[in-house]
Amino acid sequence: MSQQPAAVAGDRFYVCRLIPPRPSFVQDMTAEEAGVMQAHVAYWTELLRTGNVIVFGPVADPKGSWGLGVIRASDDDHLSQITQADPMGLMVWTPPTASACQSGGVRAHSRRRP
Repeated sequence: MSQQPAAVAGDRFYVCRLIPPRPSFVQDMTAEEAGVMQAHVAYWTELLRTGNVIVFGPVADPKGSWGLGVIRASDDDHLSQITQADPMGLMVWTPPTASACQSGGVRAHSRRRP
């Protein structure tokens, strides 16, 4: 397993939640959507390798699956560059909704496919 680069002063860590386009997405994605998901996973795997992502993966929530990622970025613009390049498409990020998510320099964001 490769080591992550050391944190740089000023780095921010963003806890991100990706909401699929529909609750049943994991069970019934089309072949085209499966191809996009493969590219999405490859993209996030590369971000993990380069140290821009700390951890990512699916969450098997009984209310519906969603994705979790912790992104290391220098600022909000850097975060936007990373997320807008995701093969899943341009996502809409919402501001943090819980003050507890902002403690320790961690900011929470959610995104939903338009």
